[in-house]
Amino acid sequence: MVKADIMPISFAEFEKRFVPTPNYRINVPWDYLEENLARWTDSREGCAPLNLEPDFQRCHVWTTEQQIKYVEYILSGGMSGREIYFNCAGWMKDWVGPFVIVDGKQRLYAVRQFLANRLPIFGDYPGATKKAVLKIKGFYRSEIEGRLSLNAQFIFAVNDLKTRAEVLKWYLEMNTGGTPHTPEEIAKATNLLAKCTE
Repeated sequence: MVKADIMPISFAEFEKRFVPTPNYRINVPWDYLEENLARWTDSREGCAPLNLEPDFQRCHVWTTEQQIKYVEYILSGGMSGREIYFNCAGWMKDWVGPFVIVDGKQRLYAVRQFLANRLPIFGDYPGATKKAVLKIKGFYRSEIEGRLSLNAQFIFAVNDLKTRAEVLKWYLEMNTGGTPHTPEEIAKATNLLAKCTE
């Protein structure tokens, strides 16, 4: 029940604040990731070249362990964290750009490291040998036969916001909500899992 002194508001008023929704989405299997990125970073394709290091993005902050965990999670069937967001002013029109990555830089980099044989995965799998020079245990992409499963793919979503201010606002809206887990919170869940398997 609405109090008499509070006027109800139309949901349409809130819609004015809605986060922009990308109008273009494509599934990109990891086996074709570099091919797709090369096409987008090549300005000869008639589109502004894709910038994977725009000035508003943070540096590569994921540790090697975090990169490995992400790649293993997706290859094991994990479903969340697959979308990579971009913005290109004039997308599907005049392609004027700039064309930038807005969200997913860490995930994209981790997968590219794996595909380039710089990130060993599944070090706890039987037969995963320790590499003599790197002293890291696991399998590189070149040691895995055949194509990766269809599960190993990104969803590229491209928005067409027109101004830098709109892009920066979108970036901030995506990255200022929520709180990352602390090491203590992760340890708590890890300990609970250990008790379940005892």
